[in-house]
Amino acid sequence: MKSKQEEIIDIAAGLFHEYGFKGTTLQMIAQKMNMEAPSLYNHINSKDQILSEILLPVAKAFMTKMDQISSSQVSALDKLERLISFHVSLSREKPHHMALMIHDWHYLKEKEKEAFIAHRNTYEDKFVAIIQRSVENGQIRDLDVCIILFNLLTTLRSMYAFVLRYKDYNTIDLEENIKNVLLNGIKKDSHGLGTSMG
Repeated sequence: MKSKQEEIIDIAAGLFHEYGFKGTTLQMIAQKMNMEAPSLYNHINSKDQILSEILLPVAKAFMTKMDQISSSQVSALDKLERLISFHVSLSREKPHHMALMIHDWHYLKEKEKEAFIAHRNTYEDKFVAIIQRSVENGQIRDLDVCIILFNLLTTLRSMYAFVLRYKDYNTIDLEENIKNVLLNGIKKDSHGLGTSMG
């Protein structure tokens, strides 16, 4: 069972995504919760706190999973596949949270914003290291690592839009299709060539 605060946060995430952080009022959140607006303050302090409670736990979840995957003994390419699976899974579980990770993080208060940016930068640095190791191991083609990162994260960070539109799409099939689309263009085949390009 979710706590009342968790329910408020989930409802607010949907409203923030639909109307924007600035366009959403506590009154709108209260109405969606079938509560009086003053009753919200029994569970939250402010709209700013709600945004922080949406974004920072997701950022920390990404870092926790990144640390688990990057320190594992599997190959670098397997690590990339596991990161893709995690992005898909979290986008399926919390699509509105993921949307706000892109569009509304800059509304965080300064201290929370600094923490968010630090998590994001560290995550990207570790992602780059895994890509670089995949290149060094001959698992993927020797392409610009920053371009590969941009290509992967641009797609993965916008997965929320896909899962919201195609709610019945099987998660396992989605993971496999995304992996194929994102990785086949950069993987090397047994001859050292890209799998989709000669």
